[in-house]
Amino acid sequence: MKEEEKNIQSEFLFPEEEISKLKIDRVIKRDGRIVAFNRQKIADSIFRAAVDVGGSNRQLAQALADRATAILNEVFPAGSIPSVEEIQDIIEKVLVEDGHYRTAKAYILYRAEHARMREEKDSRIIIEDNVPYKTLWRVFAWNVDHGCDTIEKLNRHLADGTYPALVQEAEKVYHDEVEKVAERILATKDRTRLVIVAGPSSSGKTTTTMKIGERLKARGMHFVLLNLDNYFRNLDEYPRDEYGDHDFENPQALDLELINEHLYQLLKGKTVKMPEYNFKTGKRRLEAREFTLKSDEILLIDSLHGLYPAMTASVPHEMKFKFYIE
Repeated sequence: MKEEEKNIQSEFLFPEEEISKLKIDRVIKRDGRIVAFNRQKIADSIFRAAVDVGGSNRQLAQALADRATAILNEVFPAGSIPSVEEIQDIIEKVLVEDGHYRTAKAYILYRAEHARMREEKDSRIIIEDNVPYKTLWRVFAWNVDHGCDTIEKLNRHLADGTYPALVQEAEKVYHDEVEKVAERILATKDRTRLVIVAGPSSSGKTTTTMKIGERLKARGMHFVLLNLDNYFRNLDEYPRDEYGDHDFENPQALDLELINEHLYQLLKGKTVKMPEYNFKTGKRRLEAREFTLKSDEILLIDSLHGLYPAMTASVPHEMKFKFYIE
């Protein structure tokens, strides 16, 4: 037995006696406490996820934990203290990259369930992830389950005539997500005055905004769209990129000061005079038309820069509901 344990241990990147030499020796827990880094907890969590899908190879779990620990020490400089979430993101990355898709899915679901349990303990609803890593991994797991995680597999759906059914499944997931967002907005309707839909170009912001608006209108809520395109600066005032071209993706291309001034006035119940932007001439006309937000209406904006803090700095945090779509 001793010899067997020795052989198993020799296959690991980090035998116990070498753990003390690692750069990362502390971890920040979700409550802010700093505790000692424990590689065995990584191995235990991987093994627990594997067991959920019928696995039983503890040695493999230890080896995967070693790989996650190695990446952790490569990514973070000496003296830094990663968070539990950052470590779990690396674990998911290792599981997926090594082809353990079912275990990765079980691990993702484990994290999601514990996140839900923590959320139930906290009555506040916060949707401000800078980068939605958990969502990205969850989508990847769905793709694996439905055989569409590679171009080759997508082509197989086309060849087999199953692509329409795949689209229908994806549409169902999308509409379920839209419904969840609508429910969350309803849960905060007593304090929410501004809903922000953020995401890159062609991500479906406008379509999603319309669908959410339809669901909320059916429940007695009323939205008014504020078109931020009208707040673009004159073309000759645009910032330029490193090649000297106009940088249309830069939030400074928008008149952020005027946006904040108008948001503040609108939420105070006052009427503002909006500009109007002409995309043909690259010029805007100031005070082109009046705009008012009624007391029972919620202001809605969709923008590439919706999560940029300076864009809505004049609006109190508790009055904003933000979500990202891609």
